[in-house]
Amino acid sequence: FTKSPHDLVLATHGRGLWILDNLEALEQWQPEMADAAFHLFPASQGIEWLDFGGRHIGPAPGDFTTPNPPSGPVIAYSLAKAISVPKGCAKTTGKQPSKSTKHEGKKKAHKPPFKACNPVTITITDGTGKTVASFRGPGKAGINDVSWNMHYAGIGKLPKSMRANWGHDSHEPDGPLALPGTYHAVVAANGHSDKVMLQVASDPRVDTPMATQRAAFDTGMRLRGEAAAMVAVIGRTHDMMDTLDKLLASTSGGAAAGSAKAGLHASAVALKQQLATFAANLYDPHVQYKVPEDDLHYLTPYGMSFLGLYRQASHMGPDQAPNASQQQYIAKKEAKLQPVLDDFNGPLRHAVESFNTEARRAGEKPLPVGEPVKVGDPKLLASD
Repeated sequence: FTKSPHDLVLATHGRGLWILDNLEALEQWQPEMADAAFHLFPASQGIEWLDFGGRHIGPAPGDFTTPNPPSGPVIAYSLAKAISVPKGCAKTTGKQPSKSTKHEGKKKAHKPPFKACNPVTITITDGTGKTVASFRGPGKAGINDVSWNMHYAGIGKLPKSMRANWGHDSHEPDGPLALPGTYHAVVAANGHSDKVMLQVASDPRVDTPMATQRAAFDTGMRLRGEAAAMVAVIGRTHDMMDTLDKLLASTSGGAAAGSAKAGLHASAVALKQQLATFAANLYDPHVQYKVPEDDLHYLTPYGMSFLGLYRQASHMGPDQAPNASQQQYIAKKEAKLQPVLDDFNGPLRHAVESFNTEARRAGEKPLPVGEPVKVGDPKLLASD
């Protein structure tokens, strides 16, 4: 038993080796806790391990293929009773299909959303009380645990047709890596909640100056706010184009000349041209973004290029502050953002609002322009 990380190591005289990591919850377990509706245990320390490239990963002990323990703080809590979740949340891996289901064809079973299957909410805050990230945890009876990956909340998502399909949809925060220091986690489960302190430490093998870590963090956080605004503009422009295409299809024929429907169709044609001109600077409709590397066949428009810059910056290790040339490149990209927002919130928005007034008079669905997009708006960040 290793006391400091609270791990239990078991080995045989042969080649068997088992490591049960972070047993602190079991160490503190008392019989009366079994009847407590909710109990929160102290959290383990998180360490921001680095690999040789400087990118943040978990510990990597040579060629072992067994999963490593999470590098972030592990938050453990116990529940006297399981929190009810949809039936589809139950694991079915390894179960053989019953006779009644073998001949039902290939109908895909409905999978409940991750949020519904993980009903416990964990909210991370910094030393000033500002929200860093929020995510979900399981609600099983007994001891549950979940780890914070030490990242801030990321940005909102692009429309589904524009998301790269890498076969993995993470529900963890994917914003910039947090600075070492003290944080807190508020765990809320079925009407009960409690707070626990979290400690995040630097990789003990590397002595990275705090000024360097701060520079990397500040760059990532600044770009996060700007990239969140860009995603909102791209998403709303895409959705307005989609809604406009449907409206054009529904008003393309049968309208008498001079009628409100014919007039709306003409207005829709003009607005589509204005939207297409604006969107050309943001994304390429010819690119299949869900197909890996399809974008290599085309020049990347500014909007998607800016999001690529943010993805790189948000995954910088704490020892990877941008150098002078990188700072100049980032500044050039950032300088082009405000004109895009000014156009979207100004002339384009006015044109859409005018069209929406006409569409409502004709009994048609208005375009989803939303509120003006502003850098730093917390509503544009990813949520759990």
